[in-house]
Amino acid sequence: MSINEAIATLAPEWQLDAIENIEFLAGGYSNSNYSVRYAGREYVVRVPGRVQPFVDRAHEQAWLENLPLNIGAEVIAFDRQTGAMLSRWVEGTLLVDWWGSLQPSQEPSLLVSFLVDLHSQLPDAGRIYDLEALVDAYGVSEFRPLLANGSVTTCHNDLNPWNIIVTEDGWTTLDWEFVGNNDPIFDLVSLHQGLELPEDELLDLVRLYMHTREPELDADPKARLAACLHNYWLREYGWAVDQLARGSEREEVKDQRSMALKKLRA
Repeated sequence: MSINEAIATLAPEWQLDAIENIEFLAGGYSNSNYSVRYAGREYVVRVPGRVQPFVDRAHEQAWLENLPLNIGAEVIAFDRQTGAMLSRWVEGTLLVDWWGSLQPSQEPSLLVSFLVDLHSQLPDAGRIYDLEALVDAYGVSEFRPLLANGSVTTCHNDLNPWNIIVTEDGWTTLDWEFVGNNDPIFDLVSLHQGLELPEDELLDLVRLYMHTREPELDADPKARLAACLHNYWLREYGWAVDQLARGSEREEVKDQRSMALKKLRA
């Protein structure tokens, strides 16, 4: 599907010759994203690529319709047959770029505060994040997921710092294709590892999250962290293996496979 075909499907009332400033947004792997301007307003068009394991477009559409506007971008149109989507442009800075401006003493409380607030507002996902089935679909068999033995709640499950935009009104979270019930520490690990924060801070972040949102839960934070950290790198490894098997030659994908394998073996 081309960008023009996506726009014709999602906004058939638009005049294609009146669309301004179509720009490709780098960074996507399974989908392509474009910023467009029409009638004085900014939008993002998602043009779907390959079909991904676990991704259910009907579920994604229903989820986005129920997602509070203060959490995600406003969806204007969604085509469940293809996965094409038209949403409002969110003005702000990617978390990965914004993070370096913080004072070190602020970082842990900001991450945990964001996640506690996010998880407390999300409705039930209506499905589990089945990591075992996902890594099987990725063609990985040498490692298996570990049981976290913690609480389970609705999680984003792909909460990297490229999927969060820092705005004047708060943090906007994008890309909900993998939403599902999981241990919330998995989301915390995803953010921490994506931001490449010091490893010796991670256990303290887990304890802070548990103390803030789960004070009644009697669970071992070390064992829970170990399981979620293993599961995170297993997912990263499986995704990279799958991408390479499908012909991707990006160096960052090769680097992710090597790094994830190293982490899993450690």
